[in-house]
Amino acid sequence: MSEPVYGNIIRKETRDKDRRNKRQQTPQHTGSDSVKSRGSRAAVVCLVLLCVLLLTAILVLCVHIHTNNTNYTEERNELLTKITNLTEDRDELLTKNNKLSEDRGELLTKHQIINEWIYYQYSLYYMSTVKKNWTGSREDCQERGANLIIINDREEQDFVKKITVRKEFWIGVNDADKKGTWKWVDGSTLTTGFWASKEPNGKGVENCAVTCLTKHPELTGWIDVKCDDAHQWICEKIIVLCVHIHTNYTDERKETRQLQTRITNLTEERDELLTMISNLAEEREQLLNKNINLTNVRDGLLTKNNNLAKQRDQCNQEKCVMFKSLREMDGWIYQSSFYFVSLEKKNWTESRRYCLERGADLIIINNREEQEFIKKNSGGAGVWIGLTDIDVEGRWTWGDGNTLTSGFSFWGIGEPNGQRGENCVVSYPSGWYDYSCSSDFNGICENHFL
Repeated sequence: MSEPVYGNIIRKETRDKDRRNKRQQTPQHTGSDSVKSRGSRAAVVCLVLLCVLLLTAILVLCVHIHTNNTNYTEERNELLTKITNLTEDRDELLTKNNKLSEDRGELLTKHQIINEWIYYQYSLYYMSTVKKNWTGSREDCQERGANLIIINDREEQDFVKKITVRKEFWIGVNDADKKGTWKWVDGSTLTTGFWASKEPNGKGVENCAVTCLTKHPELTGWIDVKCDDAHQWICEKIIVLCVHIHTNYTDERKETRQLQTRITNLTEERDELLTMISNLAEEREQLLNKNINLTNVRDGLLTKNNNLAKQRDQCNQEKCVMFKSLREMDGWIYQSSFYFVSLEKKNWTESRRYCLERGADLIIINNREEQEFIKKNSGGAGVWIGLTDIDVEGRWTWGDGNTLTSGFSFWGIGEPNGQRGENCVVSYPSGWYDYSCSSDFNGICENHFL
């Protein structure tokens, strides 16, 4: 019992002593702990603020980078699209230009033989190996979907001379319907012929024509012969341009598919082009320069187009004035001139003055076709024409000063016969007759509008 009691007393005293010691030391320990606590809180606050600032800076930087990257990507894609479009346009134009150059070269430099047909300037020609009369030859051509050849110009005439090698071949011209009026198989009247010297001369019995006659090798050009004679013949078939257009259309569709395939490939290669962005600025400048050049070309073409439009409008205006004059003067158009007859009968000088006051002159008759035209439209009456020998007797000259040639005269029988008393010419349906210039007739006026 005694030991526990004493033990408790000792422990109690010990605890009291410890409490006194603690009370004596408490003021010093309390100040140090407060300072440490405030420093820790400040450090935490600063750390939190620093983290917030860093986070804000990171967010701003991320937004800035994202915005720049988006703009950069859009600009890059836009430039790539422009380059792709310009490249495609350039390639397409180059392809079309090359194709057209090849077509032109083939058409201009050579002709080829296709199943016995010879190609030349948009037509096919067939040369027979047997002989028939003119009608039978034409029927053979028609069975082949063609017709006897129509020779339109000197180039085609030279081509025919080359392939016929001075052999006799029928051509598609005759005057069977009306003697002296030679017409092609398409109904058009022959205006420019390539007759041999003194041809045609067959009068009423030789109404068809061949390229030459082997029995007369000295004659160069067409010769009129009897239509019942037997000769070889040349057929001509004009090529339908739609075939050529269809071929071009098919080629265009093929090129379009190729271009679409190329677009797909270029799209796949777009990512590889990112490495070339550094060169885009220089290429862009080049493209801009090309665009400026193309714009200048376009402006030039627009200017030319405007000028042509003005010229067209001027021509239309002049045409309207001309047709108005025709309606007022009851005239006619033939080839590149229009004609009208004076309203009153006057002497030759007054009739010419009437024409000159209206921008025309007394008619100058250049060929038989024009004489036939005047004969048809003059109503059978005599009319003054612009031919006179009033200056020098016997030297007949037109109003423009040109001398009458024997190749373009249509004198009546026994005319001219008036010597110095009849120095002006009246045209009747039967021919020209010299009259006194003081006689009164209507005058026929002519105005060239081309």
